Amino acid sequence: NGPNGFVSTLQNPSIANTSVASSGIYQVSVDLDGCVNAATTNITVNPKPDAMAMANSPVCETETINLSANNAGNGATYS
Repeated sequence: NGPNGFVSTLQNPSIANTSVASSGIYQVSVDLDGCVNAATTNITVNPKPDAMAMANSPVCETETINLSANNAGNGATYS
């Protein structure tokens, strides 16, 4: 069981197309011949950063092309 109404009886479930609303505490319970054990884990789903590439296009041959990207925040890397 988990946030956003998540419920599964699969041993290894997955959640496709997650969102920030999928963040929270998930609990798993295992019942083997009447012996029950439970565990929890806290999951964080971070928002996807916006990506926008820009350039001073068009330019003429021998001129400088300036490429830039929006600031995605602290810790972002660009390639």
